[in-house]
Amino acid sequence: MLGCAAVAVRWFFAGATAHADDGFDGQGKGMQFLALEQFAALLNQTFTVAMDSDGEASFVLVEARPLPPAAGAGAAVRTSFSLLFRNEAAVLLPQKIYAMTHAALGQFGIFLVPIARDRDGFLYQAVFN
Repeated sequence: MLGCAAVAVRWFFAGATAHADDGFDGQGKGMQFLALEQFAALLNQTFTVAMDSDGEASFVLVEARPLPPAAGAGAAVRTSFSLLFRNEAAVLLPQKIYAMTHAALGQFGIFLVPIARDRDGFLYQAVFN
């Protein structure tokens, strides 16, 4: 089993790969916060990730759950939540921001961290807070 990692992700962009430096998706649209409810409706569905030079990889959303609010946190823009994805590849992918696509959400940047391996592949986590 791989070690757990807590990852703070501030924003994600629906419709384009994330560009944290400008807050826009390159098409004049502002960022759109993604919410737990959007992902919960997509459990057990496949998301596609563009790989640097190796084409695409498939990730199945296996868990979407709320996280408790951080101690001392003020009014939150959204409820914090965690997503778990499974990738069946035999090779461990590094933690980094990936361009992920789903028909219902479009393309968005997501920071995935490998957290475990089981008989079906590797599990990757994304934390939104």
